[in-house]
Amino acid sequence: KAQLLMEINFAKGRYQQVVSQFEALTKEKSSTKEIDLTVLLHYAESLMKIGRQKDALNCLQELESRLEHANSEQKVHVCILKSECYQAIKELPNAIAVIEEAIALTPSDELKNQFNYQLSKLYVEAGQFDKATEKLSRLMESSQPFWKNVAEQELNHLQLLQSSGVRSNSS
Repeated sequence: KAQLLMEINFAKGRYQQVVSQFEALTKEKSSTKEIDLTVLLHYAESLMKIGRQKDALNCLQELESRLEHANSEQKVHVCILKSECYQAIKELPNAIAVIEEAIALTPSDELKNQFNYQLSKLYVEAGQFDKATEKLSRLMESSQPFWKNVAEQELNHLQLLQSSGVRSNSS
């Protein structure tokens, strides 16, 4: 019953209530292993929505350990959430590592393209222009015209950044 109520509150965007209900529920249970994976995932997302990224990361790491035998789609979803948390707390190397992990897990070329684009943005933010260029070059090889156009525009933008004297942190 409590888990269903959390699902309803999550769907309605009542994230603080989800967090409060989850924390009350965990006091009743001896372990979070008894809690449904979807509820645990919604708890982590709710923590993110209310600005508790470090708590969300702890929850996502626990969730990840329970997904050992799950399908890659669920694992990719957890990777995306972890990356968002790391970005929010300005831990770009960890955000990048998690997206790289997601690329390895997904069979979808469309998702790989999205992840490579996201990685290029993270590398630019981290001042690693060489690595950003590498990811955009991968996008240029895409069979989808949309991603080729995006990559071309971003490569041009990156060249402008570099020519205007923005310093690279690449070694």
